Amino acid sequence: LQIKLQENLGQLLNQVATWQPSIDATLLSDAIDTCVRHNLRRLKEEYLFKMDMIKLNWADQNLIRKFYELIPNDDVIQAAKQLWQIAADELRTKEKQEIFRQCIYLKRLPN
Repeated sequence: LQIKLQENLGQLLNQVATWQPSIDATLLSDAIDTCVRHNLRRLKEEYLFKMDMIKLNWADQNLIRKFYELIPNDDVIQAAKQLWQIAADELRTKEKQEIFRQCIYLKRLPN
């Protein structure tokens, strides 16, 4: 019995050493392609978003420069700053509402 166990153990170790898992090359290639496409799409969306932000920031800076070129008095400057702050606060509020709306849609709250 001891000799038979030793033979079986030897065969098992030999088979384990030479065993290769079967990998479907097509499946692996498709999975890699899908991951790459997904990451490239995300990267493209991020790039386009940043380009839009740069364009909007440039437009904002031009409008502010043109405002100050009109040489407004202090009262007009203060009123404009208040309006700009109100507009910024409103945009932030809308952004938070959209985040909460999406979280409610996904049935989870943000961290």
